[in-house]
Amino acid sequence: MTAPLISYIVTVFNKQDYIVQTLDSIRAQAAFSQTPVEIILSDDCSTDGSLELLKAEASRDSRLHIIENKRNLGPAVRINQAAAAATGTYIIPVDGDDTVPRNGSRFFLDCAGRHRVPIVFGRARRSLQCNDIPANARVRLIDEPLVYCAENQITHMGFFVETPIWRASGGADEAVFVQDQSLHLRLCAVAPKLAHVEATTYCLRPADVQSLSRNVIQQHHDRFLSVFHLLQQGNLTLRARRALTRQAISSLWKLQRDQHSGLTWLSAAFARYLVNRVAPWSPGEDMLQQLLPSVLAIPGVRRMDGSA
Repeated sequence: MTAPLISYIVTVFNKQDYIVQTLDSIRAQAAFSQTPVEIILSDDCSTDGSLELLKAEASRDSRLHIIENKRNLGPAVRINQAAAAATGTYIIPVDGDDTVPRNGSRFFLDCAGRHRVPIVFGRARRSLQCNDIPANARVRLIDEPLVYCAENQITHMGFFVETPIWRASGGADEAVFVQDQSLHLRLCAVAPKLAHVEATTYCLRPADVQSLSRNVIQQHHDRFLSVFHLLQQGNLTLRARRALTRQAISSLWKLQRDQHSGLTWLSAAFARYLVNRVAPWSPGEDMLQQLLPSVLAIPGVRRMDGSA
């Protein structure tokens, strides 16, 4: 059997109303019928009919491979699980309720080959209609991927990566719950360069009550921890460390702002944030270490040690 060129990896948790549409958007890819591909679906112990739907789809399409699980561990763990099972040369991750432009995979392949980059990022937007990527979409070539990713706070799906880069990065940080706070940073920490498409390459479904994006405290908490963990590495450039520290300080302010009502702009968190925005330097990493216990004490967020 021919090894797949592209592995689409999909995380699924209670997506029975959307998962078939997501699969259809992947199978409608212009590259899908022209190249060997696979779709790896990691189900995070869904309690609706998602798993049954996946099995029905897989019975009709041998390119679908389902991973069943007995515990709900969150998207960071499950996206890594799907990636570990992938056998393709390239990986394209997709959430179980989103869609991709019909020419997205072909565009990514051509862009990566033309510019000789191991990662291609694009923009994401919330829309039920996912139009093709314009053929003349502007592409920026980035020589310092980690700095670029940290400074622009790139988190959404809509990217394409060589499988060895994913393996070298370790994928998402499994010490945090939400994968999109760490995955891009960790990929960029090992990639020598990247291309950023200044057009929509991924369509997010409008947020509903179950969307993780609505839990802003979880998002800020996970972003801080993702950055904090990455800063423990000793091989980062000074510019990268400064960009990451700025992002961590920003997350601390947003935690303060969204946790509390009242005059939060008088808080120490806001003062740090303001200095962070206007000063040519960033606060030292020792400050983040001092503030770590207060982040770990925030109630109502899911942590991978089982606490909440």
